[in-house]
Amino acid sequence: MKKTRTFLFFGAIMLVGLFAGSAMAQQISQDSLIQQKLLTPYTKYFEFPAEGIYTHFNKNAYMTGEGVWFKVYLLDVGGKRPFDLAQNVYAELFDPFGKEVDKQVLFAEKGSASGMFHLADSLAPGTYTFRAYTNWMRNMDQHAFYTHTFEVSGGISKPNSGSRAGAYDIQFFAEGGTLLEGIPNSVAFKIVNPQGKGE
Repeated sequence: MKKTRTFLFFGAIMLVGLFAGSAMAQQISQDSLIQQKLLTPYTKYFEFPAEGIYTHFNKNAYMTGEGVWFKVYLLDVGGKRPFDLAQNVYAELFDPFGKEVDKQVLFAEKGSASGMFHLADSLAPGTYTFRAYTNWMRNMDQHAFYTHTFEVSGGISKPNSGSRAGAYDIQFFAEGGTLLEGIPNSVAFKIVNPQGKGE
């Protein structure tokens, strides 16, 4: 009877060891699967060059009716060199109230792309925001996007509380932006009716 109990006791220990070994093997198998399917591709993803954008504009400030010409350059941020991969670049323009005015998808070849936003006469004056990013940059926080602000003059101002609603908007523009004393100057003017149409 004593031998039978000893045999049963060692048999139970062996079964527990077998189950524990099986569970450990299964855990190791799951760990290696997680490593292979998730962690390795994740770490390899960040070994790729980090994309950055710089944009060059034709002017620092604009008038309504003008074109905002720009050229986008793609950069490898880590290597500090041009990013020579053909891909799409998304460019957006926002008005002073944060509303999207225009959007373009540009095809960048050899690390650069060019584009233009037309500033309609009906736009409000103020500070406009240009934003550019790539598809890869969408994976990051929006702080990784390239942003640039510039002033837009002219346009239709919203009537102030003290002004008459429905009044004509009349603006004068000196050639070169400044009137010079003592010499003939060219001055352009623009009249916009209450419906936003030119007169």
